[in-house]
This record gives sequence, structure tokens and C-alpha cells, in this order.
Amino acid sequence: MRKLVIVSMVLVSLLVAASPALAQAAKGENVAALKESVTTKLAGGKTYMTVGNRQVCTTADPKHPLNGASGDCDGACVMDAAGTATCMGSCTWVDRDGDIAFFTWDGQDAGAWKLADGTGKWKGASGQGTWKNTGSAPGNLARNAWEGTFTMKK
Repeated sequence: MRKLVIVSMVLVSLLVAASPALAQAAKGENVAALKESVTTKLAGGKTYMTVGNRQVCTTADPKHPLNGASGDCDGACVMDAAGTATCMGSCTWVDRDGDIAFFTWDGQDAGAWKLADGTGKWKGASGQGTWKNTGSAPGNLARNAWEGTFTMKK
């Protein structure tokens, strides 16, 4: 009987260790202090523009590891003569524990984001979702709402 208990305990331990982490839905809002853009005129009526901001993240769940994280998001856009833009960039956020999460993003006023990796709890984590600009505020501030899923490595 004792061998059966030990074998059972080992099997349960292996199953728990091998079980995949579950993706959990999350949503939040970021307040962004905009950085000064640099614009360069290109041939064919196109324009290249750098974009960036410093963000603070709040989440709907105050216990989410991104709640209170902050960092920089930088990127660039290429606009055609009609004003249609293709934009992409990356963000590096530091959470309350000092761990770093790396994100990529695309879109002009709305788009997609992806968790690219990180340190500490973010090492090996994954995630993706959507974001949209929800307006500007006095003092060169902007707001972005986001939602998506995160899978934390166990």
C-alpha cells in the first residue's frame, strides 16, 4: 500500500508539473505621457514619424501582475499622402516586483499587442490582445484601453 501511495504522489506531482498553464483574460487602461515626435518627409508624399510615450498601467483586477507597471513605449509610423498610417513598436514595462515585461504593438489609434518575453515572472510568459486609444487629456496625456489573455509560465 505504501508503494501505491508513493507512486500516486509521484504521478500527481508529474501531472501538476507537466500541466499547461491556463490563459487568463485581463483588461486595463494605460495613461501615457507623450514624447515629442520627430517627422521626416519621404519621397512620394510619404511621411516617417517617430512616436513614443511613458505609460502607467492599471488593470481591472488590482492583483494582476501588470497593475501599477510602468515603462516606455516607442515606435514609428509611415504615412502615405492620404494620411493612412502603418505603425509598430515595442514597450518595456517594469512591474511592482521589478520584473520586466517586453511587448510589441501595431496600429495607429487601435491595434494589437503581444507579450514578447521578460524577466522574473514574465520569463517564458506569453500573451496577446488588442488596444485602442480612448482619448487625450490635458497636459499632453493620452489614454489607451487594452484587453487580452496572458499565460504565465509555472
